[in-house]
Amino acid sequence: MKKIQIEKGYKYVYDYAGNGNLLDVKFYKRKFLGLVNEFQGRYEFIYQDDKLISQRNTFKDIGLTEATAYMYENDKLTRKEYYNSAMALRYYIDITYNEKNEPVKMEIHQFTGRELGVTNNTDFIKQYLDKQGKQIDFLNDMLDMANKIKNDLNKS
Repeated sequence: MKKIQIEKGYKYVYDYAGNGNLLDVKFYKRKFLGLVNEFQGRYEFIYQDDKLISQRNTFKDIGLTEATAYMYENDKLTRKEYYNSAMALRYYIDITYNEKNEPVKMEIHQFTGRELGVTNNTDFIKQYLDKQGKQIDFLNDMLDMANKIKNDLNKS
């Protein structure tokens, strides 16, 4: 299944598997009122046993810019790691589950271990987990989420 989205001068072509997992997103710069679409890059999603294990972001003339790795224990996402173009760890997210396999804690850290945000809001964590493999995982969105956790969620 394919989906096309036009946003801020760019055309995004989403390619989904039959089960709804996002496989690939190619994006193009639109020129001449959209008559010409110049390839700019892609987001590639890699699965193993129907679990997302990697997202790779590549740009024309640059190559790999970011990668995200997903780690699982007992079929649950427990860690997500964000890497830069040199494949050096930048950020990571750890997710803890209770004995009922419900997510009860999410911690976001810089590669140095410095904490950026922690939440015990199970509903928030579940919503976050439901998006995995369904949309592009942008580093900026993750950092915005860390800020939201730090500033909003834990105050209530």
